[in-house]
Amino acid sequence: MQLAVDAHIPECFGGVGGETIYIDTEGSLVVSRLVEIARTAVAHCHNISISQGTNQLSQGNVTLKKILEGIHIYRCHDYHELMAVVQLLPEILNQNKKVKLVIVDSLANPFRHNLEDMNLRRLLQSILAKSFLKLASDSNIAVVLTNQMTTKIMAREGDSHQIPALGDTWAHIPASRVLLSVDCHGNRAAYLYKSLNMKETTGLCSFQITDDGVRDIPHGSNQERQFP
Repeated sequence: MQLAVDAHIPECFGGVGGETIYIDTEGSLVVSRLVEIARTAVAHCHNISISQGTNQLSQGNVTLKKILEGIHIYRCHDYHELMAVVQLLPEILNQNKKVKLVIVDSLANPFRHNLEDMNLRRLLQSILAKSFLKLASDSNIAVVLTNQMTTKIMAREGDSHQIPALGDTWAHIPASRVLLSVDCHGNRAAYLYKSLNMKETTGLCSFQITDDGVRDIPHGSNQERQFP
């Protein structure tokens, strides 16, 4: 939801001044929470405008109504609906050039139920991957897909480790991968696992989720962590 709001930050504040398509397969998008984050973003831009002594806020047209109207939500209950929406995306983007970000939250959920045919699952995932890659390239937009982690049991070694829910094959498809984690104390961190433009980091980027949205951890806080 934070990304969906941030895509609306105007160029005069360092953003892209676009709109967002949010494909919700989990049913976890809470409108009241989205309003909280959007309202904070408007206040933040307003404070920057005042501190700089400019009239950029009016130029950027940053209002709560404007942000919420620019987040287009599609609720998909199964993989049939997800595939249908993805096939319509090129036409939707052609009609709305303001869209700069497409979010799918999550990609794994539609394939976890009522789809036991593994060959069909792999075929559909391959079609989705090609569709999203072409969409990002042709429309010059960002596509963000969320995926859960699951535990893989190693029978011979008697050990286990975490892998992406869609398997190792899908893990190689995205151009960039960011792993989000939370420890037993509630400390959150993001790790750049794969990127075409940046080297892998040796540490974690700590963050916190507040009423205002996703925020930095103050430097020197005991919540800062290093990647082991």
